[in-house]
Amino acid sequence: MAEPPTDLELRCETCSRRIDADHPGGLVVDTAKAEARALALADADHHQHTALAAFRAETLHVAIAAAEHDPPVARWVALHDRCPWPQHLPPADRGYVIDADSIRTTWQRALTWTVHLSGKPWLDGTDWRKLWAAVLHGSDDRVWVRTRRDHIRVLG
Repeated sequence: MAEPPTDLELRCETCSRRIDADHPGGLVVDTAKAEARALALADADHHQHTALAAFRAETLHVAIAAAEHDPPVARWVALHDRCPWPQHLPPADRGYVIDADSIRTTWQRALTWTVHLSGKPWLDGTDWRKLWAAVLHGSDDRVWVRTRRDHIRVLG
């Protein structure tokens, strides 16, 4: 038997309610934080490869020390447009916002965004891959996978 069609559903991290056409919102990330993290990772990688060529033992020490001082990962946050803006996020004009309607309905849209974002130099500084890996395993509160059976269960 074929799997039922699925939709993606975003849940606001402020109020825990569904983001939909009647209650718009989206996914937001702090791009300044993401850029800092991506630069630190690239710099650590460069230093690690340089050190590895000369001193293998020293490289391990440098990598461990660098990991302890890396900037934090920029986390994607699901929010309603009208919910209070979390203190840990930058003002909306400094972040990158993906409107919920452009991503929440199908896996194809999520994949399209992944392809688009892969060209952003700051993406490695975010938890984008971790977010979607968790969604696939059903272990993330920001994005939910909803099947047609779920609709029937709710309506029935």
